[in-house]
Amino acid sequence: MKKNLFLFLSLFFSEADLKVIQNHFTPLKEERQNVSLNSLIYTDENHWSLWINHQLYQPQTIHQLKGYKLIGIGQKGAKFFCLKYKRLFFLQPDQTYVQKKQKVFEAHQIGIQ
Repeated sequence: MKKNLFLFLSLFFSEADLKVIQNHFTPLKEERQNVSLNSLIYTDENHWSLWINHQLYQPQTIHQLKGYKLIGIGQKGAKFFCLKYKRLFFLQPDQTYVQKKQKVFEAHQIGIQ
């Protein structure tokens, strides 16, 4: 059995219990494929910070964003390319691109705070 989410056999969890727990958290993997732009600080094209899925990205670290490529950034938001679906989209702060639906939603539309 994979040891994801730090799940190990113990006095508290049998292997069957661990499978139930693991299956319960499987949708989280799908959520991680979504891109939520939580915040943006933009000075110029070489000096900016993005908080994506509550993680900080800057020009020197944006390449670590898996499954997406940053195409452009400005004061109002950022343009991305989804590698899986070969689709461009633009996000402003408090918006989320839902990969499965290939659509951008406002945070309040999908219950993200």
